[in-house]
Amino acid sequence: KDVKTFIRALQHVCAAIPDVQGWIIGSSEEDPSYGAECEALVHSLGLAARVRFLGHQDVREILPQLGLLMLTSISEAQPLAILEAFAAGVPCVATDVGACREEIEGSSADDRALGPAGRVVPFANARALADAAIELLSDARTWHACQRAGLARVERFYTQQRMLDDYYSVYRTALEA
Repeated sequence: KDVKTFIRALQHVCAAIPDVQGWIIGSSEEDPSYGAECEALVHSLGLAARVRFLGHQDVREILPQLGLLMLTSISEAQPLAILEAFAAGVPCVATDVGACREEIEGSSADDRALGPAGRVVPFANARALADAAIELLSDARTWHACQRAGLARVERFYTQQRMLDDYYSVYRTALEA
């Protein structure tokens, strides 16, 4: 996870939207020195009053409190955080890694027809992250369109039954080969 780029993006977002806060969710115990570097960066950028390190949180409790989920990873597979945010009605800004683009913009024609559920930007690009966040947080119509798309996408294309059917299909194909 590229928390430092998130923090740098927040510097731009905070300058554009005076009452915004950035919450960093997740444990810093995996890499305490990186966590300390992130806290030092927050202080050096003058963001101490605007950025909170919340540690581990229950997604069911924290997601409904967010205006936007920003996933700034430099590597992902299929991030569940994005799908969880959609299920909570939260649009996302994510880096263009792994399946982030598929999740946010759709993976099939029917899925893409729902519209984007946020924005996808290049990884390690704080300005692009900030611009996408500012757009969504400043334009209620776009934010609500992304919210509707995310809710519809997760309800239609990311159900447990669909996952089981897809696994069954993979196994059936392998057995028939």
